[in-house]
Amino acid sequence: SDIFTTINMGYVGAMNTVKDNSLLFDLVSAIILEQGTPFFMQLNVSQILWGYNNTLLTTLHTLKASISPFVALQDKNDANEVVLPAAIYTGGEAADNLPSPPSNSIMQMTMWNGMQELNYWNTSYGNMINGTDGTSFHPKFTSDEVPYCFVDNLFRSVKLSNCGDMDFNGIKLLCLHLNDEMLLDSINNPDNAAFFMTTTGFLPFPPSIGQPIFVSLPHFHRANWSSPLVNKIVFVPDNHEDGDAYDTTLFVEPFTGQLFQANKRLQVNTYLTPGITAPKNVTETYFPIIWVHQHVDPTDSTISKFKIFIYLPYYGSIVVGSVAIFAGVLLAAIAIARCTCFVNKRAGQPEYEHDYSPLGTNNESMRGNALNA
Repeated sequence: SDIFTTINMGYVGAMNTVKDNSLLFDLVSAIILEQGTPFFMQLNVSQILWGYNNTLLTTLHTLKASISPFVALQDKNDANEVVLPAAIYTGGEAADNLPSPPSNSIMQMTMWNGMQELNYWNTSYGNMINGTDGTSFHPKFTSDEVPYCFVDNLFRSVKLSNCGDMDFNGIKLLCLHLNDEMLLDSINNPDNAAFFMTTTGFLPFPPSIGQPIFVSLPHFHRANWSSPLVNKIVFVPDNHEDGDAYDTTLFVEPFTGQLFQANKRLQVNTYLTPGITAPKNVTETYFPIIWVHQHVDPTDSTISKFKIFIYLPYYGSIVVGSVAIFAGVLLAAIAIARCTCFVNKRAGQPEYEHDYSPLGTNNESMRGNALNA
C-alpha cells in the first residue's frame, strides 16, 4: 500500500516505440502535451510490479488496438501461466533417432516455451538455450565448474562461477553467482555484442520487447561506476559494493547437484534519453525503477530428510567401504607376516650330519667276516 514516485513507463515506452518515425513521434508528443501526461507518477508496489492501466497508453489504444493500455514489469504470479522447460536431459539413454547426450548433461535444457532456439536476439549465439533452469545441476558437481543457466526473465542464458562455499546446518553447499564476463560491455567481452550490452553491469531486454528496460544487480552492484551514465544516481544507503547484500547467489549441494538455497536479487532500470524517452531537461542515465529479492530456503523437515535419506546412506557406504578395505589390508598384512615368520623359522633350523654306509657295502663286510670265521 506504500506509494512511491517513479517513472511513467507508459510515457517512456510510447516514445521509445515511435522514436524512429518522425510523424508518429510528433503525434504522440502532441498527445502528451495536450493531456499533460506527467513524466513522474505515484504508484504502489503492486502497480509497479503487476501492472496498471496507463492513461497515455489507453488513449493510444483507441487509435491503434494493438497497443496495450496495460503496463507491467512482471506477469501475474499465476502457476497456470508459468513457462516451464519443454525438454531437458534426464540422464537416460537417448532415443535411436537422437544423438547421445553430452557428458554431465543431466537437467540441461534443450527446449523452452516450445523453442529449441530463441528468436529474441539477432544472432544464433544470443538465441542459444544453454544450461539448466537453475533449480538443479548434475550430480557430483565441483567448485571448478563454470555452468550455464537459462534465465527466462532475461530471455537469455548466463554463465555462473563459484563464489565460495558454506556450511548450512551440517550440509556443505557451493555458492554460484553471475560470472564477471556476463556483466562486461561488448568492448571488454565481444560475445556480449549479441545482447546489445553497451555498459558494464546492465543487461538489456531484447529489442523486440519494445521497452528500454535494463536489468542490473541492486544499487548497480558490479557495474562500471566510472561511467557518467551510472554515477548520476545516488542510492540510500550508498553501499553498492556490498556483495552479500546485492548479489544474486545460488547454493548447490554438490553430491546431488540440487539447489538448496537461492537469493535472486535483480534491479529493473530504464534508460532515459533526453528529448526522446524523457523531457529535454532530464539527465541521460540509467534510472532505477525497482529491485526485487526472491529468496528460497529449505524447511527443517527437508534438511532432516536429506540427511537421513541422502547423507546417511552415502557416508555410511563410504565408512563401510573404508572399514572393509582396512580390514582386507589388515588381514592381508597378517597373512603375509605369518608366512614370513614361518619361512624365517624354517630357514633358522640347524643342519645335522649323518654317518652311514651304503647298504651294499655293509652286506659285503658282513659276508667277509663270516667266511673268515
